[in-house]
Amino acid sequence: MRKYWIKGLYLEPAGLKKMKENGRIPQEDLDTIEIACWAESPEEALQEVEQQFTDGKWIEGPEVVETSEEQRMRAMGAPELPGMSIPKSRRKK
Repeated sequence: MRKYWIKGLYLEPAGLKKMKENGRIPQEDLDTIEIACWAESPEEALQEVEQQFTDGKWIEGPEVVETSEEQRMRAMGAPELPGMSIPKSRRKK
């Protein structure tokens, strides 16, 4: 089994109802989804996550990737926020 990350922009069921009433997407009902999933294939991982999110609507995605957003940003060499870096281990003498 491999670890896959499913990410996307999801509109909650309450937001879907509001969107049908006035035609606009309510920002307060949008969720950024990033879920780790263990599966044999990307298709299987996608099916497993889509079963959890059936009431609302995917606005963007869902997209299946093999690295998390954190891993992707670290690989790019993006700067970290102060105080958010992983502490270096100190050797005791």
